[in-house]
Amino acid sequence: MLVRIETSAANLSIGLGHPEASVALYLDADGRPWHASDETNTLNIDGPSFSTQHGTSDFFATAALSQNKARRIVRDFAQSPDQMPSGVTWLPEGETPS
Repeated sequence: MLVRIETSAANLSIGLGHPEASVALYLDADGRPWHASDETNTLNIDGPSFSTQHGTSDFFATAALSQNKARRIVRDFAQSPDQMPSGVTWLPEGETPS
């Protein structure tokens, strides 16, 4: 299940799933969507899939994060919601690392 945290500055959606296949989505103040990518995650995992109010959302395998990184992103966002959380690479939604 994806959970959305909203502030006046930005929104963060987190999906906690398999210990190495969680996801983080960030919607900036301009409405541009970003997804976190953990370039250190070398596990061969199929793209994560999460249920939402509107059905199922599927993600690229490169969007898979460890649960610990996803939790750290939430802590960073809670402390500074007007800044994109650190500790991962943020890519515009739809792009994959090259």
